Amino acid sequence: MYQSNLFTFLKNILDINLEKDLVFIKDINFKYIYVNDIFCQLFNLKPEEIIGKTDNDFFLDEVAVKNCYESDLYVLKHSYILHEEKAFNRNFKVLKLKINLGNDKIGLLCFAK
Repeated sequence: MYQSNLFTFLKNILDINLEKDLVFIKDINFKYIYVNDIFCQLFNLKPEEIIGKTDNDFFLDEVAVKNCYESDLYVLKHSYILHEEKAFNRNFKVLKLKINLGNDKIGLLCFAK
């Protein structure tokens, strides 16, 4: 329920289209714990092939992996980042937020257009 309410809130204030934009959540170790269908389509993988893995496990572009990792670290220190990241020869406008996953666990929520 909380996740759904957060997505609705962010959709309304950020013009996020959950059917067209990439959405994912990572845990504090940068392992994916949620990916939407658009994310899966980009990698041509099923959610169960992504959940529990890091960018290094399936992302072939080493520069993109490094950039994602650096922005993930930045978010843990500063709570959010809004910037552009390049992957698949495309530029994505990316919003990453540090979020509370419950039980004092921290994670990262990301939207990419």
